[in-house]
Amino acid sequence: MTALHDDPFGLHLPLEQRERAYSPSSLAPGFAETLQRYHRDSRAAEALCGPAEVLPYGPSPREKVLLLPASQPARATLVYVHGGYWQELSAEDSLFPAPGLHAQGYDLAAVGYRLAPEARLEQIVEQVASALLQLRAALLARGRVPHLVLAGSSAGAHLVAMMLSHSWEGPPPFQAALLVSGIYELAPLIGTYIDQPLQLTAARAAALSPLRRVPNCKVPVALAWGERETDAFQQQSRAMARHLARYLPVTAVQPCAGRDHFDILFDLSEPASPLGRCLASLTPEPMR
Repeated sequence: MTALHDDPFGLHLPLEQRERAYSPSSLAPGFAETLQRYHRDSRAAEALCGPAEVLPYGPSPREKVLLLPASQPARATLVYVHGGYWQELSAEDSLFPAPGLHAQGYDLAAVGYRLAPEARLEQIVEQVASALLQLRAALLARGRVPHLVLAGSSAGAHLVAMMLSHSWEGPPPFQAALLVSGIYELAPLIGTYIDQPLQLTAARAAALSPLRRVPNCKVPVALAWGERETDAFQQQSRAMARHLARYLPVTAVQPCAGRDHFDILFDLSEPASPLGRCLASLTPEPMR
């Protein structure tokens, strides 16, 4: 049997063990309630802050950015890309951090995208790039010079990491990146239940793995993950931190005590939390 410390990403584990290594819920017994809380708290955020503005960037109903601006001029916009292994969750259920972020001086924008198997993973990557360009153009049209902190969780962190090596025409449409509990080497997913809607080949997995790509966006990056994550997920984050540090300023590499793959996101609203400090490390100081 292959030990995970000899095979940090679990590439050579038997299928059942590999599936468990990449099952975030295996160490998060309350994950179903956490996902329900995403929904409840997102509706509560809109009730408190007003309905989100819809910025379409493509023909599909999922191809949109939901913008919840703060009532006062913001020092930055947190652009959040949701997880769900590219096949679940939505922008609508990603608005829950808004009240806490507004209190810290951030606008919130949540990126929606078409899910697998309707969209191939390559298409999802391009959707996120299109969403960022559309959001930046919309903010500039309002006379704002946006500081966009691009953040993603799980599969969303993978998509954010892919933006770091995207072929942009001109400067990238974001100024910093926050990677939370991401997956950056996709080869271990081949053949698992996760892969059924993705249908990855070895070549596609390699091309779509941020750990195998050289970033060309010279922006600061922070990485965080929950202490209660599987070893495979923790190893992926640590490896990505080492990889990015060869090319970019890495402002924080932070395991978050007491947090799992799902509930870590509630700390985005808490400036004193480890994740909140990661976000602060990527953001200009508020104007006095």
